[in-house]
Amino acid sequence: MKVTTIAMVLLSLTIALPLWAQEKESKCDSNFKQALTFLKEDKSSTDDQTFAINLLKPCASNGHVYAKVLLGTIYEASTTNKEHRKAFKLYKEVAKDGNAIAMFNLGVLYKNGKGCQLNYNKARKWFEKSAEQGNEMAIYSLGYMYLKGLGSIDQDYKKAVSYFEKSEYAMAKYWLGVCYLNGYGVLKNIQKANELLETNFDVTNLSTAVDTDSQQSTSAVSESSITTTTNSLTTTTVDQESLLGSWKGKLIQLDWSKTTITKKIDFELTIKKDEQTGTLVSSVVSNNQTINDDVLLLDNTLYFDNTNITLPHTAYKESIPTALAYQLLSGDIQLKSFEGVNYLTANIDSYIPKWNESGVPTRLVLKKVVGFANSDKELSDDALKALSEQEESFIKLYPNPFVNDVIVSYNLETQANVQVEITDLSGNSKAVLASGKIQAKGDHRYFFNASPLQKGAYVVSVTVNGERKTRVIVKK
Repeated sequence: MKVTTIAMVLLSLTIALPLWAQEKESKCDSNFKQALTFLKEDKSSTDDQTFAINLLKPCASNGHVYAKVLLGTIYEASTTNKEHRKAFKLYKEVAKDGNAIAMFNLGVLYKNGKGCQLNYNKARKWFEKSAEQGNEMAIYSLGYMYLKGLGSIDQDYKKAVSYFEKSEYAMAKYWLGVCYLNGYGVLKNIQKANELLETNFDVTNLSTAVDTDSQQSTSAVSESSITTTTNSLTTTTVDQESLLGSWKGKLIQLDWSKTTITKKIDFELTIKKDEQTGTLVSSVVSNNQTINDDVLLLDNTLYFDNTNITLPHTAYKESIPTALAYQLLSGDIQLKSFEGVNYLTANIDSYIPKWNESGVPTRLVLKKVVGFANSDKELSDDALKALSEQEESFIKLYPNPFVNDVIVSYNLETQANVQVEITDLSGNSKAVLASGKIQAKGDHRYFFNASPLQKGAYVVSVTVNGERKTRVIVKK
């Protein structure tokens, strides 16, 4: 969830103020307090903060720590990358001197790729340094990263809970409540969840309360039934012709550990071929919306050009929305047959613009619509989950879509000869990140500055010992 940094920093600086204000007040101390009051009282807009900037700039140049942090906060709230780089420079100067607020802010910039290359691992490093000094927001942020598995760390509910328990920050209490409500990393405790979330779920009802949506199923997934369903599946190769037609079924969302279905949403997908251009066009119908879009099929990946859809979101605070706008980016697709019925399944990559984050793990399980012969029989959760299971994409990309910087990562099971390249959709090379290079077993990661590229879709290819794997990525 995106953090409103400027509000948090103003709060942090207000708390920190008495620690140094007891000393003899200098001119810069006075300037800082004037600027802080000006911003707290909302006397300015983000478009015109000249008064505060003029107070802070000379003091920041003279090394006044809090003037640097507050000036950085103003720059960070700007909409231009030039100002974000100024914020990054100021925060880094102060963070290196051990200021916990600047360390946290630097972590936020690395997490969001503002004014710097997006780097979850560096974000985590600065959150850890800030947390060591007791910064509550940094402690919470570490928990949030483990909750969703951001960066090179494994997703881990227990570690997330351990950080949430140590932080007094309001959002830490919120997520701790969610964990108790659903048994994420802790034994489910509805009473404790109610205390933390200020809700009134029935403590005698031990079923999952993740979603009160009428489409939510709370049935447990049986391991034996999954195995039976999986053994009954046959998978066929996806090509353009087999994809054409209408498909109807469910969009399913899972928790961050990908073990529990949290939402099942009706979803219809129709794919046709434009007779004049030969391109594929899609129509998505879901959640009372119809979205028409161009799509591209490339190496078993279906890329959506501009499919934006609003989906329900479970929230336990008024400040958190109950619906979120998602951009569906691409899906690794498979065609499967189960009990004589053909299914289109996909692992969907999605993006939440409001929070500048990837969406929750999302899958599609759709039946081919054939005349009036389709059965309306609902699939159980275990069948849905088994049908949607497939190998994770070899190539990981983040963020997608991206503005300037993109991270390309993959894992090699053994030492191999690897080439990593970015091309346009016509196959014209735009960048070679690794060329015919022997690489060791394990994780490999590249940071690519794509600012010179035009907006549009590009293909990231990783060729391992002659076998080419591809993903589509979008520059906004």
